[in-house]
Formats: sequence, C-alpha cells, structure tokens
Amino acid sequence: MARRIKRAEVQRLALCKRGKNGLQTLYKSDGTAEYATLTKGDADKGELLSVVWPKGLADVDGDFSDTREAIDSIMSSLIANGGKMDVEHDGKVLDRDAVSITEVFEIQPGDPRFADWKDYDGVVQDVTGGAAARIQINDPALRASYRDGDWDGVSLFGPA
Repeated sequence: MARRIKRAEVQRLALCKRGKNGLQTLYKSDGTAEYATLTKGDADKGELLSVVWPKGLADVDGDFSDTREAIDSIMSSLIANGGKMDVEHDGKVLDRDAVSITEVFEIQPGDPRFADWKDYDGVVQDVTGGAAARIQINDPALRASYRDGDWDGVSLFGPA
C-alpha cells in the first residue's frame, strides 16, 4: 500500500545495489556529466552525487513525499544524526575516513547537475525540489565495488 511521507527521521544512508527511489547515482568529476552510464567522469575522485529522495515521485513501494516539510525533515535529520552511512543496511557504520557526506541540499530548479536525471529504466525524471547528497568515497575498495557494479544506489534508513 502506498504511503505519503509527511516527516522522516533519517538515521543513516546506505550504499546499495539499487535505490528504492529508482534513480541512478553517479560519479562526478569536474561539474560536467554524461548520462549514458552510471559512472561519470573521473571515478577515481570518488565523488558521488545522489538524489536521496525525489519530491513527488513514488519509490518502488509506492511511498512518496510531496511537501517541503517532508524533504526538509529528510535533509535535517540526516545531518542531525551524524550523516552516517553503511552498506546494504547492514548496520555497520562506515568510518568517516572511508566515506562521508559532504553536502545535503534541496535540488533547485535549473541545477545543471540534475538535468536529464534518469531512473533505472532510462526515463528522464524531474527531481527538482527533492533531497540530494554529495558523498565523498575515499576507500579504494568501495570505489572499486562501485565501478564493478556491486552497488549503484543510495537508500534511506529510519522511520517516516
């Protein structure tokens, strides 16, 4: 059953095989982007750009949030809870030297980083107004597993 999320308490993000929001995450290097593949630019820099939660778009379970309050609660609780991350929701928080959230923000209209953002089926989605995160991945093993296709999504963990 689909649920409208009015408020969320995000405890951590997880690097996962595929995010439930159906949107690809991508590596960025110099601010430019190509949207044909998942890895973008110089993957060795380890900068990951992710739509954490798209405003108004339903996830694979049909859950959605369409209010500024919901998006704000996602962003603020993620930071208030320390910006923790794990892999596949295993509960083993990754060391900040391995991976860290460097920015959490609301996607603004016309932001070129999110132009033509595609879901896993290759369909362009408008993610304006959604919550996004920039993540720095320093751990060589995590970078390699991303390049190898072991994971390509980011998922939220916490009650809503």
